[in-house]
Amino acid sequence: MPQNRFKNSLLNIPRQAKQLIVVLADLLMAWLAVVLAVDLRFEASLPVGPIHAWLYVLAVALALPIFMTTGLYRAIFRYAGLQVIFSLNKALALYTAMYLLVFTVVGVPGVPRSLGLAQPMVFAFLVMSSRLFARHWLGGMGLKARSNLVKPVLIYGAGSAGRQLANSIYQSQELVAVGYVDDDDRLHGHSLNGLTIHDPQTLARVVADKQVVEIYLALPSVSRKRRNEIIEALKPLAEMVLQAIAQRSSQTKTRFSMVRFGNVLGSSGSVVPLFRQQIQQGGPITLTDARMTRYFMTIPEAAQLVIQAGAMASGGDVFVLDMGESVKIMDLARRMIELSGLTVQDEVNPEGDIAIEVTGLRPGEKLYEELLIGDNPMPTQHPRIMKAHEEFLPWPELQAQLTELMQAVETNNVPAMRAHIQRLVPGYQPDGEVVDWVWLEQAKVA
Repeated sequence: MPQNRFKNSLLNIPRQAKQLIVVLADLLMAWLAVVLAVDLRFEASLPVGPIHAWLYVLAVALALPIFMTTGLYRAIFRYAGLQVIFSLNKALALYTAMYLLVFTVVGVPGVPRSLGLAQPMVFAFLVMSSRLFARHWLGGMGLKARSNLVKPVLIYGAGSAGRQLANSIYQSQELVAVGYVDDDDRLHGHSLNGLTIHDPQTLARVVADKQVVEIYLALPSVSRKRRNEIIEALKPLAEMVLQAIAQRSSQTKTRFSMVRFGNVLGSSGSVVPLFRQQIQQGGPITLTDARMTRYFMTIPEAAQLVIQAGAMASGGDVFVLDMGESVKIMDLARRMIELSGLTVQDEVNPEGDIAIEVTGLRPGEKLYEELLIGDNPMPTQHPRIMKAHEEFLPWPELQAQLTELMQAVETNNVPAMRAHIQRLVPGYQPDGEVVDWVWLEQAKVA
């Protein structure tokens, strides 16, 4: 299509030429904002005399330096996130304050004071509209809306990982997010970045109505760690459920697939926000064992790999991401303290700023993270994505077992829960006593 060729040609020109185009566009919009503001105020154009020329001159003299110093011309707006939008709002607020100060607060003889507010408002509208258009059109959504090859997908999880995943899908030419699904009933019916958050109970109807072909699970720190804890055993159990459903639904358009990966830096399940908060509070940073290691990747990295794994899915697949080398949590804590401009308080430096306190392992917690537990993992087309092979029960048999497990949950029978999960999940071997305090108190009363 001619439109696609023009878009690709525009994207392929040198970066400096793109920046020049944006600068010229901002100059034009600054001048146009003066014209429109005057027309709105007087329903006619003012003659451009020596006095009125200051409206045009100051618009340019303020806009370019402010936009340059706030880094707007370094931003790639087709990938603009909240941080870029925040910077743009800050730049426009500074521009408005200075323009308002000159023409409204101080005043220029012969220039109506109302133009000191009207021009910045029109200019802000034009600039924001131009950036949003660039993000929409150059980012690919304009093409998506007209493509029959785009696959509608749902995102299960409306937290930070889900929002980042939606942002990555936004850039994809093959996928379009049509909504979120979340277990938090306080979010149901609300909108997040233009996408409705649905109740899991309505999942079947949403999939049918929106013709969803894939559902992405966006859960923080969704790793395959065989800790001796019920909550960790539920992750492989969830995989078994999806595999069984995928086998039962093999004739439908919906594909169910799973992606295992480790900790995501900056997500709600990561230690990084906790360490950052502890540093801000003056310490100490707490970790359970100095030998502990974990795997990490960034949110954009994880989101992109999850999307690429989903694109390779045929149904019931279990993918595992290559997380690289594991990181010692003690080294991570020290690095975060030093990057904050502070020093570690230890035996070598007792006058340091932030101490690191080792609290001891919690029940069932492991020193080392196991990411791939499966028989004969197979490579895929992507060097950082592998495919695991896991046994699972057919859906009728699994459904019966899940019904018994739910009965144990509803009666808060923790030993029965552990026994059911132990039968369902190979390798789950609880070796400690029950530490569920609610059940223990109820057992005492009984």
